[in-house]
Amino acid sequence: MIVYSVHFITEDGLTLLSEHFQAQNGLPDDVLFGGFLTAFQNFLVEMTKTNSKIKSIEIEGLFYHIRLFGGVRVVLVSNKSRSLVIENLMEQLGYRFLKEYSEILMLNDQNVSLFTPFLEIIYEVLDSSIIDTSKSIHPTKTLHTSEIFNFPNQVQQTALALLALDGTGTITEIINESGKSYKKVKSDLEYLQKKGYIGMKREKRSIIYFCSI
Repeated sequence: MIVYSVHFITEDGLTLLSEHFQAQNGLPDDVLFGGFLTAFQNFLVEMTKTNSKIKSIEIEGLFYHIRLFGGVRVVLVSNKSRSLVIENLMEQLGYRFLKEYSEILMLNDQNVSLFTPFLEIIYEVLDSSIIDTSKSIHPTKTLHTSEIFNFPNQVQQTALALLALDGTGTITEIINESGKSYKKVKSDLEYLQKKGYIGMKREKRSIIYFCSI
């Protein structure tokens, strides 16, 4: 499991605190997301004529898990659907946030900088194995051989080359494995990254491309 970001948003859509653990490609703007979440929740209540709460939304392969603690929604963005691990993380974050800031929340103080110190607790709660402080881009989908043949023909050879490298390699290694030119491999990798099938990270002076297999 990979956690991409955590957000603390009031019921009226104000983002109190957000932290992203990777490059924000594919993640919505914090302010816009707070407003969208509130509007969607209000729409759900109007449609169902009940006080139903959104628990999870999937957008572009990412799962937005939502829990309400007091008057604050905790949103955890992950590549996995709901699980006991995710529930436990959200409970820890939600209850500790309320413990730290219940008095400030009661005063309805709009100074969001007051919540910045909670970042230390976020990193304390979230295990380093599920977040990436280097801001690298992670894949949101698993690269299965069965899916490769749904890609454009020119991309299939590059995807198979990455799998042949056990899912990790530099662009030079992928070029050597695929037998294609730098320009073509680079274009294929950009396609696979945009589709969420591969990630990239920097190690020393090299860029490493990798996938979940």
